[in-house]
Amino acid sequence: MRSCGEARGGGESALRGVERGAWLCRSANGVQRAEGPGGAKDFEAAERAQYPEHFGQVQADSDALAQTEGAVAALLARAAEAQRQAAESQQRARTASEAASGARKASRAKREEKLKAEGALRTNVAERELLAAQLAEAEAAVREAGAERKEARREQKMREAVAALKRLYPN
Repeated sequence: MRSCGEARGGGESALRGVERGAWLCRSANGVQRAEGPGGAKDFEAAERAQYPEHFGQVQADSDALAQTEGAVAALLARAAEAQRQAAESQQRARTASEAASGARKASRAKREEKLKAEGALRTNVAERELLAAQLAEAEAAVREAGAERKEARREQKMREAVAALKRLYPN
């Protein structure tokens, strides 16, 4: 976009290098030019001739701006590199976190399996102890039954002996 206005070219108060009737135009990037009759003339060259100390400062400012722009570009490049490295680091951390999560899940599953096995083992031990107690009770019952049968047989033999004696000696 350009903005233009008529310059007072020529004369004592006029800017050098700009003819009367020319148009002073400033382009979108800030460059001023004189356009019109007599062709385009560099307004900056005219101003430079009229105000040399100003343009020395402008040149120094321009150089400083160029250096600043270079430094900003370098900083932006470093920032982009740092951002890329941070993204890579974040991806590595995410991958490590996922691996650790998988390892924790596997460890948890292994621990649960171990607990199930220990529970089954405890159940088997408890069942064995219960069966051993039942077996001991059964053996005790068998011994008791054997002792009772033995006692019953002995009593039966005694009754038979008493009956035989009564037959022999009725009194």
